[in-house]
Amino acid sequence: MSPFLLSIGNILALASASIAFISFILLFRQKHPPLPPGPTSIPLIGNLLIVPQKRLHLKYTEWAKTYGDVFRLKVMNNTIIVINTPTLVHKVFDLKSVSSSNRPKSIIAGMIAPNNVHMATGRYANDTWKSSRKAAAYALSPESVKARSAYQYAEATQLMNDLLHSPEPIYGQRGPTLQYPDIADFMNVHPRYVEALKMGTLPPVDLFPFLALVPKRWAKWKQTVEHIRHLQHSLYDRLLSKVEHRLAKEESERGALMEYAIHHASKLGINSREHLLTASYLGSVLLEGSESCSAALQNIVYAFILHPHCQRKVQMEIDSVVGAGRAPTFDDIPKLKYMLAFIEEAFCNHFRPVGPLGLSYEMTKDEVIDGHLYPKGAAVFMNICMNFCTPNLLSRYSVAGAMGHDERYFDKLEEFIPD
Repeated sequence: MSPFLLSIGNILALASASIAFISFILLFRQKHPPLPPGPTSIPLIGNLLIVPQKRLHLKYTEWAKTYGDVFRLKVMNNTIIVINTPTLVHKVFDLKSVSSSNRPKSIIAGMIAPNNVHMATGRYANDTWKSSRKAAAYALSPESVKARSAYQYAEATQLMNDLLHSPEPIYGQRGPTLQYPDIADFMNVHPRYVEALKMGTLPPVDLFPFLALVPKRWAKWKQTVEHIRHLQHSLYDRLLSKVEHRLAKEESERGALMEYAIHHASKLGINSREHLLTASYLGSVLLEGSESCSAALQNIVYAFILHPHCQRKVQMEIDSVVGAGRAPTFDDIPKLKYMLAFIEEAFCNHFRPVGPLGLSYEMTKDEVIDGHLYPKGAAVFMNICMNFCTPNLLSRYSVAGAMGHDERYFDKLEEFIPD
């Protein structure tokens, strides 16, 4: 055969293969829209080397200025998507809620609180999670909150007295001091649990699952996790036993959540004491809400310090509506319009959000939103905090930027305006 014909044949074969390859790529792109833009990744490890272990929101803010309303990161084989605009939050978490309501898998969280006993880290809606969800819906319903208003008023009064005489925070169950046994145990185990879930505290088991196979005697982190689980189980078992003992003695009920859970076990889908014990972990979620309450109260104090003229107006309104002889009650709240406006402004995300990134979510199936692919299994963050605090206070943390500090949604971002 002629060498010339052989060369022509090779060229045609190469051209055909190239056309087929290009057609495959184009077809793949048509079926699979691109991921959001993001930093250049390194093969195998992705962006692992440039993702900080602390204050993620600051770095996310910096990347938001470069990549826009949404960007993606690759960490090993994991995809992280960060949303920086309220519009996308609505599209992803409201319009696509069925696909975006799961939590990312956490091996460590699962070892400490297995079988979805902790609602905040639980994945998928199994029977345990559903029972806790029903109990939480009852505990946080407007009717239930109103029925406990007297307790809230008493605790608020106690808190005001504590702040005046000994400004130490007291959370959760009523206790005279932080040394009260149940309070002390909670304040011991809860920070350990939160710290264990923070990035960089323990080995990255989710990135390298084979680490979970290392025997406990050679893995100190497993001993830490087991100890935290033991502390949590002992605390909530003891709290549940106290409720059971009180009900067995037919003492007057206090309107406690676990009293409701015991009386309505079948309604909640609780069919054993072990199941009831897992439901008692719901108390941990509600108690851990004290962190949000504490941060919110700190915001109020910061706002008062920064804006004393607003503080004077709040005080004048309270004195006018309530008087100086008592504290405001729930019945007074509708009349205290400036106070409510002040609280809303202090809680506004461009002042000082309680959670800069909130909790992450996981996509349960592929979704295409605004031309970008949100793939199944991707972890999705809402970058709530783009201005950690007002520049006049703690300015070393201040970062100007998007969702809570986006000029498209907010005007006069550096001003505190309750009116």
